[in-house]
Amino acid sequence: MNANSSNLQALQDRLRELLDATRLHTMRESNQGKRQALQDLHRQYQCAIPQEDQRAAPSNPNSEFSIVVVSRSLDASLSTHWAIAVVTNERSRHCRVFHVSDTHVMGLRALGWTAFVQDETLDRTSRYRGGVRIGFVRRDDLRRLEQTICGPGVPRPTSEMWDCEDWTLAVIRLLEAQGFALATAVLGADYGGVLINRLISDSLRAQRLTEERGSGPVFVQLSLLPEAGR
Repeated sequence: MNANSSNLQALQDRLRELLDATRLHTMRESNQGKRQALQDLHRQYQCAIPQEDQRAAPSNPNSEFSIVVVSRSLDASLSTHWAIAVVTNERSRHCRVFHVSDTHVMGLRALGWTAFVQDETLDRTSRYRGGVRIGFVRRDDLRRLEQTICGPGVPRPTSEMWDCEDWTLAVIRLLEAQGFALATAVLGADYGGVLINRLISDSLRAQRLTEERGSGPVFVQLSLLPEAGR
């Protein structure tokens, strides 16, 4: 293991410790010190990963899996569909992919908006355009994550304009509340507008890299911190 890998491992371990320490408190309750520490650590973490290494994976892929917000094209249209993937094999890009649909699920008409999960391989032949890494789940906690996403706890649609992006944000909030390790925790309680903008921006970045490389969907890190000058 080289020095850069050792530094990255140490930063990842420290990030988990800080996430665990702040999980029982909101970022608005006398927690500014920890929030600043998380932001500083995330800045170091981003710097420790080479910019060209957009496929950075968990430090121990045998015991934990990346959680990724992925996007794919819908048929021949320019529309995109968001889903949440758990990458169970980084090399083959085999994933457990969680979708929400109001049309058809496995050939059957869905009753309202229905969440479901299926195994998929996100390779170059798929319609996936890339993804954004937002956290990780331990192997022994994968079943609980599936039950959380596909269970009754996800808030129901609140308007006719509700779509897969709204569902994605609702799932992220729910996973945070259930104690899963998500990098989005540093954004605080009222982050809806900020997070959706970051996800859209990073999804476009992942899509551009996917098109440039032509070797299958590229996953990028969520850019939690604003760019300099903004």
